[in-house]
Order: sequence, then C-alpha cells, then structure tokens
Amino acid sequence: MDTWAPVVDPLPVELSAELRSSIPADAARRVVDVDDGWLVAFDKGEFGAGLFWVDKTGTRGRPIDMALDERIRWISRVSFGLIGVAGLCHGEACARHTKVYRIGRDEQGGWALTAHAAVAGCPAARVLNPGAEAVLIGTCGALYRVTEAGVDKVGQWSNLLIPRAFDTAVTGDAHGDYYVSFGRLIARFPGGGQPGWLAPASCASVQRGAGGECSCVE
Repeated sequence: MDTWAPVVDPLPVELSAELRSSIPADAARRVVDVDDGWLVAFDKGEFGAGLFWVDKTGTRGRPIDMALDERIRWISRVSFGLIGVAGLCHGEACARHTKVYRIGRDEQGGWALTAHAAVAGCPAARVLNPGAEAVLIGTCGALYRVTEAGVDKVGQWSNLLIPRAFDTAVTGDAHGDYYVSFGRLIARFPGGGQPGWLAPASCASVQRGAGGECSCVE
C-alpha cells in the first residue's frame, strides 16, 4: 500500500493561536516569502483550503481568497510572478474544474487575485516545471502547462485515469518530455505527443482499454 504524507513547507515563525486555527498544521502547506511576510496556502482535501497572508511576526494574517467559490490550495513563485491553483479532487472529480490565478498587489498595497486560466477536471497533481517558467497541472484526462501567456494541453489520456495526488506525480524535463504517474503505470509524453506507457517489471503486460487507458495485467 502506498504511504503518503502532505508536503508542509516550513514557516520561520510560530503562528498565533488564531492563525493556527485557520491554517491547520496537519494539512499540506505551501509557503512563499514576500516582502511583508509570507503567503501561505493550505490543502486539507474536503475539510478545507485557503490562501492567507501572514506577517513576519506570525501574529497577524488574513485570508486572500474568501470570495472564491473554490479556495486556493497550492501556490508557487514562477518566472512571471506568483500563481495560485484552486480546485478540489473529491466526489465527481472529472466533473469539477481547475482555476489558476495570478497573485499580486492591489491599489492599496494589499494582496489580490486575478483569474489567469481555467481547465476541465480537478487538479490532482501540480508541480513547478523545470526552469520555473510554467506550472504543470494533471487533471482527469489531461496534462496542462500554464505559462504567462495562458494554458496549453501537453498530454491527454482517458478520463478513467487520474494522476496520483503527489507533488511528484507530474514532471517535465529539459528535452520537453512530460511524465505522469498513475501509480503502477507512468505515461511519457514526448514533446507533448502520444503517450508511451512505462510499467514495473512485476507487471506481466500492459493492457490498453477501449477508452485508450492502460492497466497492468499480472
């Protein structure tokens, strides 16, 4: 059985009791250092999510994404600024949507969100692409590459397959190839083309289904 522990980025300060109640310690957490403190996004699945600004003392903070239908669960600094990803993989995951936001300053000097891209399916896996010029998002049936210009689909498969919910489940390399892990199977997209399927030696053969998906046959 796979074991999984949430990625919890460290915060260099102790949060106040009020902030600890808003940002649970047992959730996945992404932290980005900014000039007036930190931006903190947490993901606790169906039990909550959110993007907060926290000051340098850890005593003051406020949510940034309260107005959104789906709270932000993952953030990263990229070459063109700060990016936040919202969307929940729960229930009818393939009927859901992923929304990507630019995070920047408003006219009053606070933090604000601007819609940047939206794709079908929930964000099962999210990772910074090598070079930090893009974010890769694996959803139900597709792999997307989000850049400053918008979003491109760089891989596609059957909706019956959903990437593993690990930060390392999707990745790209310097040659323009992309890899998506579905557990015992990995799809390789050479330059965004048709996938090649990789399986462990314990898999006797890989069987392709009617919808194009692959499964491991013992």
